[in-house]
Amino acid sequence: MEEGLARGIFFRKEDGSVWIDLTADGLDQKLLLRGDGTSVYMTQDLGTAFRRFEENRLDEMIYVVGNEQNYHFQVLKLI
Repeated sequence: MEEGLARGIFFRKEDGSVWIDLTADGLDQKLLLRGDGTSVYMTQDLGTAFRRFEENRLDEMIYVVGNEQNYHFQVLKLI
């Protein structure tokens, strides 16, 4: 989160929550971290994906999920 904030990829709202604005990509603003510092589903998936890439030196990663997860993974892929 801190790197994303420092690079201007994420932004912090007045309540301390951390968001990403994906409206330029046809999506919404997405909550990444609650104002009280607790994680959301996306936070956990970002951390897991980052760790997998770092530890395993992957070229790509394929997720097999149901249609109800399409939006979530569109966001994850963009981030």
